[in-house]
Amino acid sequence: MDYEKRALMIDIFFIACVIAFMIFLTACAAPEPEVRIEYVAVPPKAPPVIERPVLETDYLKDGDLPSIVLQAHRLTIKTLQKYSLELDAALDAYRTN
Repeated sequence: MDYEKRALMIDIFFIACVIAFMIFLTACAAPEPEVRIEYVAVPPKAPPVIERPVLETDYLKDGDLPSIVLQAHRLTIKTLQKYSLELDAALDAYRTN
């Protein structure tokens, strides 16, 4: 008799664990509430005014010395590097995180 009671209690405990596990699974599988994303049109900021720089190579002539040509190209490269930094800064203003 004692063995039968013990076996019955184990069976009841096992059934209770299965029921608790089923309740746990159904609670975890509950659907999440629907989230609505609403988009709002916002006009973009006006772009900054960036003027194209005047390049030193525009003033070169056919008869200029090689040292003058080299100097003009060096200055042109530096001018274009500064101009590209300005353009990057303008683009960064439009990027979103």
